[in-house]
Amino acid sequence: LAELAHTVFEGIETLLDNIIEELFHTELHQTQIIVFYIMMSFMLPTIYLFLRLFLRKVIRLKNALYFQIMKWDINQYGHYWHHISIQEKTSLFCGSLIVIYLVSFLFM
Repeated sequence: LAELAHTVFEGIETLLDNIIEELFHTELHQTQIIVFYIMMSFMLPTIYLFLRLFLRKVIRLKNALYFQIMKWDINQYGHYWHHISIQEKTSLFCGSLIVIYLVSFLFM
């Protein structure tokens, strides 16, 4: 998937290079600068919207977890674990692994 995304990105970049070079008769360096700013003008708003959505989800998850932790005592966690489906157990386990993996970058 990453290789496909990279190939598509390079294809778009090459296409923009050729279009800019033919339309404005620019040199290679000038073309690369123009294409860089065109691509950044499309990528920055997308990254901004993604981060806003991601942070909103993280804050909602943090608030929900905090509420659940403060609300339950230790015996209810075991009761909860035994009554959730295998799909929910798997997603909880995988989510925990992903969080541990991402936090490990802070200590490297």
